[in-house]
Amino acid sequence: MPAERLWAKHQIWLESCGYKLRSRYQHDWVASWKGTKKDPVDCEDSVIPAYFRIMDATRISDGAPVALKVIWTDRRSDETRIGQLFSSPGLATDPRNHCVPIYEVMEGPNIEDMRLLVMPLLRSWLNPPFVTVGEAVEFFRQIFEGLSYMHELNIAHRDLHRGNIMMDAREMYPKGYHPLRPPKSKDLRRYVTHYTRTERSPKYYLLDFGLSRHYPEIRLDIPVRGGDKSVPEFQGEGHKTPYDPFPVDVYYLGNIIFEKFLSVYSNLEFVRPLVSEMIQNDPKKRPTIFQVVSRMDEIISTFNEFQLRCRLIRRTEHMPFRLIRDVIHFMRQARFVVGRVPPMPPKRVPVPHSEDAQASIRAFNATTRPHMRVANGLVIFGERPYRHPYIPDDQIHISDEESAGEEVPEEEVAGKEAPDEKTPDEHHPPHMPTDNATDLSSA
Repeated sequence: MPAERLWAKHQIWLESCGYKLRSRYQHDWVASWKGTKKDPVDCEDSVIPAYFRIMDATRISDGAPVALKVIWTDRRSDETRIGQLFSSPGLATDPRNHCVPIYEVMEGPNIEDMRLLVMPLLRSWLNPPFVTVGEAVEFFRQIFEGLSYMHELNIAHRDLHRGNIMMDAREMYPKGYHPLRPPKSKDLRRYVTHYTRTERSPKYYLLDFGLSRHYPEIRLDIPVRGGDKSVPEFQGEGHKTPYDPFPVDVYYLGNIIFEKFLSVYSNLEFVRPLVSEMIQNDPKKRPTIFQVVSRMDEIISTFNEFQLRCRLIRRTEHMPFRLIRDVIHFMRQARFVVGRVPPMPPKRVPVPHSEDAQASIRAFNATTRPHMRVANGLVIFGERPYRHPYIPDDQIHISDEESAGEEVPEEEVAGKEAPDEKTPDEHHPPHMPTDNATDLSSA
């Protein structure tokens, strides 16, 4: 495939940097099915990624699986800078931090404006399926906590959808799995066994900060279309109007829970009132993510162990199958009770930012580029001017220096459609493809 040539071309350089690609991308690769009766579908080296910008690899020093992501530095994105902030000393070890770690940033050889981000290999948070109420509640708690950590630092994600949340399941899969075909082993010869989320709870991560932005003062920006196209503020003429990205982040998470949990399972109604507030049309009436975290803690405090161990019941489940599954679930949970396996891990106690974390935050804040400026009574995003009436009065901060800025022609005032900040093929880039890998049936 033409898109794979980038990786094959840099295989030797990557290996010199300490990262080994799969056999398919080695310079002396020969298709393992050639000259045999093997079906290419059954051969590990026939599997290719769905997105050329993401590639799996192995860290040579310790054998850890990693993901390599191509970043183009000539595009307007703070992805690398924001990712490095959450991977910096003090913040990386904070249990509330659920932003995907960046192990290393490498400058691409012989390719201008290209960087490679090295991150842990993650898998879809939907696979394997959730089994208990406690497992679902733990997922809610972690993603709420992760977004609140970003908002605490005045950073909005701006593109939260199901593809931009993944999990580190290494503890669940001690023998590993194939990076592009997660149900199978690395050699594709068998299906892998795994522990449940109850036995070994995974850590969920927010990722893809390509649209994320730091808002040290005015929390306002022009709309961008990410993976979730249902945001009420962006409908109709709303895509031309500056918006507050922080309530939209809350909407994104609420919509994920509504679509993937409340619409699928019948016994999670206890979270519906909170989710309904998160996804209501008026962003001013939505709770902040900090209020969401507090409400979720209150909900969790009302549960006993039996309720958290209850099986999730699909709305489409028929009674005969339900009875069989109930018996199997009861036997499994009885084993967990005897083994003293808690229904969900205890919440970690928040701690203040360490001195290292505070130093990293100060350095980050000092390098933030303003995404807007003020001139002659107009707020300008890049080269796009808007009049002040779009902005709440308590969010307008105009210094004497800004007030004396350049004049803006009247014909350039708001009304033109704001362009997307991403090209169409970048709207849904997952951190690591999961079950949708494509097979290559010919060399």
